[in-house]
Amino acid sequence: MSPTLSLTIFILALVFSNEVAKKDSRKITGSILLASLAYLYIYGPSALGFGLCIGSGWALLNQAVFEMFPQ
Repeated sequence: MSPTLSLTIFILALVFSNEVAKKDSRKITGSILLASLAYLYIYGPSALGFGLCIGSGWALLNQAVFEMFPQ
């Protein structure tokens, strides 16, 4: 896979998982995170798995911080 295609897949997966996680509950965010971690474990490093992992993990972290420190 070319570096440009890999970067494009990573960015699309990052944006997709982040937007889905913002709209749905923590269950969806957690399941996307666990599925992407399992994908990375089974298939090794990939742009798709890493993008989904980073995006959903970031959204889960934001949700946790907002619950811990309400405004």
